[in-house]
Amino acid sequence: MAIIRVLIVETQGFLRLGLESILREDKELELVGVTTSGEQALCLARQHQPHVVMLDLILAGTINGFELITHFKRLLSGIRVLIVTSLVQRKLIRRALRAGVAGYLPKDVNGAELSWAIKATQERSIILTPHLTDLVAGKLPVEVRTIHPSGMLGVWELEILRLVARGKSSREIAQVLAVEELTARKHLRNILTKLNLPTWPQALVYAHNHNLIEGEKSLEGDLTGSRTEASPRLSRKSSAQL
Repeated sequence: MAIIRVLIVETQGFLRLGLESILREDKELELVGVTTSGEQALCLARQHQPHVVMLDLILAGTINGFELITHFKRLLSGIRVLIVTSLVQRKLIRRALRAGVAGYLPKDVNGAELSWAIKATQERSIILTPHLTDLVAGKLPVEVRTIHPSGMLGVWELEILRLVARGKSSREIAQVLAVEELTARKHLRNILTKLNLPTWPQALVYAHNHNLIEGEKSLEGDLTGSRTEASPRLSRKSSAQL
């Protein structure tokens, strides 16, 4: 996959630092500039030709977020603007979508969701969270893609989530998947990285809250010849160090 060049336009210092950190940790994304003002954003866009602009609607300077969207569209025909903002009113979201943005996200999205959204903007569909999709329900200009954690994980990674929730150790997971234990541990680390979470207890809570491990068909029965339970539970063992 080609490297995606990203420009950040954000006034909140702590959030800028967080966004910069997320982008620098993803090898498929390249941070080409960071600014707080619309005027400087246009200069950086001309200089670096970003594929994606992560834009807050509240900016420093004389150009507001909606005006900047128009300027970007005129300046670079293929540019994709991804709104990341604390302003989540229905009328603002619809106005932004009519202006041609690639997506509209609240500032509470996590790093994995944000990385996925940036890459998904290249597929020419609108990126929204489930809540915002419901908020603007109705006719939208193009296909909507809703952020969902399952889209960030592979089939085996989703299966490992279910196995951990059943209390399986890394050695047991390796046996079920017929791989080396070191390979299973690598998958375990990758899952935490993709979900941008530091510990497995947090990952399992997140997975339950997003319906990633409840009521899903497991591969374990196919791989071991035995039937597994349909609804895994958080066990004491699963929250321990894997």
